[in-house]
Amino acid sequence: MKRQTTLKILLALIPCAMASATVIHIPADYPTIQQGIDAGVNGDTVLVQPGTYYENINFNGHNIKLGSLFLTTGDQSYISQTVIDGDSSGTVVSFISGEDLSACITGFTITNGYTDSYGGGVLCMNNSNPLICYNIIEDNISNNSGAGICGRQSSPEILKNTISNNRIYNIYWGDGGGIHIYESSSLIKGNTISDNYCYCGAGAISCFSSNPMIIENVISGNNTVGPAAGLLCHQSQPVIRDNEFTANISSADEGGAVACYSSSMIFERNFVAYNISGFRGGGIFNNYSDSYIRNNVIVHNRCAEDGAAINCRRTWSWSNPTIINNVIYGNEAGGNGGALTIVYADPIISNTIMWNNSPDEINRDDLSNPVITYSNIQGGWEGEGNIDVDPLFRNVAGNDYHLMATQCGDPYDSPCIDTGNPLLQDSLLDCGWGLGGLPSDMGAYGGGDSATVGVIGNNSHLPGNFALMQNYPNPFNSGTEIRYFIVKPDRVTLTVYDLLGREVRILVDDFRQAGFHTTTFDATDLSSGMYFCRLQVGEAVETKPMVLLR
Repeated sequence: MKRQTTLKILLALIPCAMASATVIHIPADYPTIQQGIDAGVNGDTVLVQPGTYYENINFNGHNIKLGSLFLTTGDQSYISQTVIDGDSSGTVVSFISGEDLSACITGFTITNGYTDSYGGGVLCMNNSNPLICYNIIEDNISNNSGAGICGRQSSPEILKNTISNNRIYNIYWGDGGGIHIYESSSLIKGNTISDNYCYCGAGAISCFSSNPMIIENVISGNNTVGPAAGLLCHQSQPVIRDNEFTANISSADEGGAVACYSSSMIFERNFVAYNISGFRGGGIFNNYSDSYIRNNVIVHNRCAEDGAAINCRRTWSWSNPTIINNVIYGNEAGGNGGALTIVYADPIISNTIMWNNSPDEINRDDLSNPVITYSNIQGGWEGEGNIDVDPLFRNVAGNDYHLMATQCGDPYDSPCIDTGNPLLQDSLLDCGWGLGGLPSDMGAYGGGDSATVGVIGNNSHLPGNFALMQNYPNPFNSGTEIRYFIVKPDRVTLTVYDLLGREVRILVDDFRQAGFHTTTFDATDLSSGMYFCRLQVGEAVETKPMVLLR
């Protein structure tokens, strides 16, 4: 059954892989993979029998499918049996001639690449945007960036690969032991990215001036001496959702799991645990970045100095993240701020549980003015709706940070049920998510549409008939764009409320056709603070927070 499911997924990713095109067989038709590629024309398939092929291949602008017998059978054993070995003489696989998504490589072990430039295993440059899926990419070396995969001014789709033990040893520059992207909008989804290494920065993934979607990946056991053992973002706007960041180690710098510089990341529904920083930010280091951090479990991370779970600070400009509906538990800082350190920053924090962090929960300087509401903080914190009481998680020893609920068979009801922000609505009695209606629950499993934190389980979480996207920019100064999607024509109401639940503006109240829609919220006449955008389509409702900063 698993093999049949994998084959269905693969054929969905590669439509018409074999129809109305020539199939070139390696080694029956040509002795080398490169000769097969050179003989193919757009739409052809090069099908490779098991074996080890010592080659450095280049697609040379041919939009063809290159696959092992996994392509035709769905049998994953062919991935390890069909090896392209670069023999330490350059990049193993190159897409550098403008190939598009109809070019793909699937079902191989790609190994033993070595280059002083970009991309030890796979290199994509010059607006080359292939599909890279269901491969093992391991034991490749680059002395610049992207030892496993490198995409520069290209946007490959990187799906369902195992990317491990790739290394960058250069002590002066280079990053992205697993993946490096630059000026890219890649989709990076469903990969296992583990045990990669970079001396300077980003053991697993680095993105510069990019807007990638990083979804449903396991990012574990990666190492760096520099910043961000898991993920480094610089001048980027990534969406980072439903990933697991575990046991990544930055031995001497910032961000055990994630380091974000001059970026606006959306960081949602991730599981961030057991990461270590030898400096600041064992879980997340957020520097001069206005990030949106929501519905994450951030637990048992450590750092040598401040901010074991999250460190928010300014270097050149203010850092004002929005932190909503998170569980921050059991993190340990060598200095201060087991849960959160705030330096020259004005974060907006709501519906978040900070508990059992050491040596304290929150460490802030005198220049920072966080707005913290409807949160459960051990030791207490001033602000509307804040409480200080044992949250009663379901099973901390088993890393289950759902709230106890007697209706779900637990012995007690958590005091964090229905004590969150009253404008954020949970699903009705869902033991895997929100446990009531209005007001919302605190913690990682409340405050909006139901979802699974991390990659375990079903991660298809968009509502069935519509979706409200996060406004951009957020936080915003005077105006911001709000996008939403509806699957069928319907009446739409889009309303903005303030923190007290008062109606501020009706942006849409009309019939809309199916598809994506965009509207602008002009807030030039409003004061700074948190606002809520509420979308109603028929009887269904979804709400997103927005932060106005002057």
